[in-house]
This record gives sequence, structure tokens and C-alpha cells, in this order.
Amino acid sequence: MLYFIYGTKRDKVREKRDEVVAQLRGKRPNANFVVLDNENFSEAKLDELIAGGGLFDEKHIVALNFLFSDKSFGAALVSRAGEMEKSPSAFICADGEMGAEALKKIEKVAYKTVELGTKIAEGRKENSSTLFAIADALGARSSEKAWALYTKAIQEGFSPEEIHGTLFWQVKSIALASKAKSPTDSGLAPFVFQKSFRYAKNFSERELKSTLHALVAMYHESRTEDSDSLETGLEQFLLSLKKI
Repeated sequence: MLYFIYGTKRDKVREKRDEVVAQLRGKRPNANFVVLDNENFSEAKLDELIAGGGLFDEKHIVALNFLFSDKSFGAALVSRAGEMEKSPSAFICADGEMGAEALKKIEKVAYKTVELGTKIAEGRKENSSTLFAIADALGARSSEKAWALYTKAIQEGFSPEEIHGTLFWQVKSIALASKAKSPTDSGLAPFVFQKSFRYAKNFSERELKSTLHALVAMYHESRTEDSDSLETGLEQFLLSLKKI
């Protein structure tokens, strides 16, 4: 079963996710409860959960937190939406705004979709050019430009989760390129490798590690109570690029 909850009202999305999870755990007390986010997700783990397992109860209850809209994992998840729906396990997905094409595929197969907040902003650019421009500004360590583009992306309707995923991908690509001699060695596409290799000159190895750590910590801290939102965390992060 695939239960998909999404929209701009992220607090409401999380509340609805928790409500559905609680109901399912009450109905399936012996089911294994698993939470997947951008730190522990892998396609192998997803496939294992889709297949089910367990000697006494072949069902899992799986909460996926803002992964379908994540640049790194979204395509893999959308392609498996039908499998999740047919699985003996239950998949409860919480997410932000979704691209029209991906959302259409999900709605076609999901047991239920719930939208909380406005759908895709009319002026939003589906080619994600603004997101990549922010990533380039990060690579160049241009704090003012990165902040200005970040503000533009929010106005265009991109979610903080999408922006965070793009920045994490950029820093990870720079880290991979900094230790490689060719695109093949890095595992990156040639164009991405060339840009990342050039940006690597702007960071020390220590700075790349601390930046990746900061982005991961920011994401998880934004999910706890009494903490700054991811939107605020990203803004502060981009304004302090020169101090990383």
C-alpha cells in the first residue's frame, strides 16, 4: 500500500503522516516500523522493504520523509511507486511540492494521495535552472549571490527540501571530484566532474567534510521540536559560505 501525503503546508503534512502511521501501527502491532530519510535511504533497502519479510509477519510499516522530491532519490522512488502500492508492506510518504509529471505517476497507482497546501506554483520553472544556479554559487563560494538565488527559488515555489538536496548533491560531487583524476574515477558525469573539479579549488578537504556534516545536521535538526526551520537553516548557511 502506498499512502502519499504532500504539499506546501509541511507541518500539516507531518501531522497527517504521524496520524496515518499511528493508525496502521494500531492495526498491525507485529509489523516492523521503519523510517527512511535522505541519510539512511538506499535502493537496496527499499527493494527489501517492498518485498516484505519476517518469519511471523511479512509486513513493514515504512515512513518515507521528503524523499520523492529529493534530487538524489526521487526518480528511483517514483519508478517504484507501483511496486510499493502492491507490496504487503505499507508505505506512508510525506513530501513537499511535487513536479507535475512525478505527481501524475504517483496518483495513478497510489492507494491514496492527500494534498495539504497549494499545488505547484504557476510561475515555477520545471527545468530547475534556479536550483542549479544556487549550487554553482555555492561552488564558487559566492555568499551574496547564493542567498539572492535562494530567495528567488523560494519565491518560484521550490521547497527547502529540494534546495537542500541540490546543495548536498553539489558538495558531495565536489568532494568526489577533489579526490579523482577523471570522471570515471569519480563516478560523475563528465560535465559534472569538470565543474566540481574546478570548484574543489575553493575548498579544503576539512571544509568539504564540515560542510557535508553541517547540511546533514541541519536537515535532522529541522525535524526536531523547538528548532529552526530548514528554510531558516539554509538561509543562515548560505549567508556564511565564506566562513565555512
